[in-house]
Amino acid sequence: MVDADVMMATVASGLQVTDRYASARANPSLDDTQNLVNVSGALQDGRTLIAYSRPLDSGDTDNDIPIGVGKSVSVIWACGETDTLLKHVSSGVAVIAAMCSGKWLSV
Repeated sequence: MVDADVMMATVASGLQVTDRYASARANPSLDDTQNLVNVSGALQDGRTLIAYSRPLDSGDTDNDIPIGVGKSVSVIWACGETDTLLKHVSSGVAVIAAMCSGKWLSV
C-alpha cells in the first residue's frame, strides 16, 4: 500500500520488528528512526503473535503518520508463507479507533 506507515515482524529466527514506510508498491523502506518500543513476539500454536507500542505522534514527519486520539485508523495486515518478509499470500484491513489517552498506542 502506497503512503503507509508499516511495521514488519518475524519470529522464526528470533524476534525481528522494524518500523518502515511504503512509498510505492514495493518492499517498504526501513525508517531512519525506529519508533517501536515494548516489542514482544512469539510463535504459538502455529501462529505468530506480535505486540508493540509506538507514540501517537512520533515526530518522524518523513515516515510515521500521526494517530489522532478518538480518530479512526485504517490498519492493514499481511501474512506470508515464509519469514523472508518479501511476499505476502493473504492480507486484509481493519479500522480501529485510537480511544486512548496519553502519548502511546499499544497494539
